[in-house]
Amino acid sequence: MKDFSFLILAKLFNLARTEVYNRRGDEFVFISKRRSENDEMSESYIAICELYHHGKPMTYQKLFDFLKKKNKNSRVVL
Repeated sequence: MKDFSFLILAKLFNLARTEVYNRRGDEFVFISKRRSENDEMSESYIAICELYHHGKPMTYQKLFDFLKKKNKNSRVVL
């Protein structure tokens, strides 16, 4: 198993949610690498695809459904 940063997963979730609501849910996920935080998002997305989707790229809809299901019982301790 791999540990993921909650903030990075939240950003991935928001990206997927935005694209699904903009009716682009059937397109494959694209993360621009213009900022350093996007590198972390890209690495986390690739790790999620390798661990849970057999190394295949995911669509925004699949990523949204996956993160929604996984984050349902998550808690953040401050």
